[in-house]
Amino acid sequence: MFSTTIAVRDGKIIANFETQLKNTEMAIYNLQGMKLSSVMSGKESSSIESSSKLPHGMYLVRITHDNTIIKTGKVVL
Repeated sequence: MFSTTIAVRDGKIIANFETQLKNTEMAIYNLQGMKLSSVMSGKESSSIESSSKLPHGMYLVRITHDNTIIKTGKVVL
């Protein structure tokens, strides 16, 4: 199991991993389930960050590693 935290900084959503991971995706959805953005990390990294600022609101975040969901959560901006 991977230890992952989801945080917000400067209007961006950031996922931090306990270990270096590659082939990791962070997908951000609105509350209706529509995918708003997706960021893929192909190289080894200990974090992944949304590429753009999102408007204030509540979002669902799903982190996958090698096509396996490792974390889901709600985020309020």
